[in-house]
Amino acid sequence: MSTAAGILSGAIISEGIAFCLIVYGLRRRGRSVKDIGSGFGAPNHAYVSGLVVAVIYCSGAIWTIPSIATSIYHVSYLKLLAVAAACVAGLFEEAFFRGYLMTALKDRGIGPTIQVIASGVLFGLLHAGWGLGGRYSLRGFVAPIVWTMVLGLALACVYMQGGRKLGPVILSHTAIDVVLEPGLLLSALRT
Repeated sequence: MSTAAGILSGAIISEGIAFCLIVYGLRRRGRSVKDIGSGFGAPNHAYVSGLVVAVIYCSGAIWTIPSIATSIYHVSYLKLLAVAAACVAGLFEEAFFRGYLMTALKDRGIGPTIQVIASGVLFGLLHAGWGLGGRYSLRGFVAPIVWTMVLGLALACVYMQGGRKLGPVILSHTAIDVVLEPGLLLSALRT
């Protein structure tokens, strides 16, 4: 449990710092977080799509890793830490992978399809750490990357559907992490 708490605490700190660096980088270029889609002014259907993505992803994760279900309703200091980490991850990762990355690609004249693909693929690859628990099998290493890549593609589509507003994807991502953590992390550490 202390390893999981350390990982969650480290994620909160590192992703909080990374979000501040995004804001700082935008300001240095005369831009703000609004330029990458901050706010919750997306159409309602984008929020519904984000909810659907969250329900499907959580259902799939619980179905493939049943041990996650044991921690969903269990209130502990680790679950509370996971909720804090979920809020920070939802904010930073969506601001970076959807807002910052996809806007940077758009600014370079790259079309929406490639923006979505690049966002999803990079999201999956940068979550390769989840597969380290499966280091003894190729399937155990690759499956979490593929699952996260699919999630990144879905969230990128929701971002586009929402008129490039971050609200729906931040809420969806945060909801997924609130439901699945710390069970997902504990499962990865046990493997």
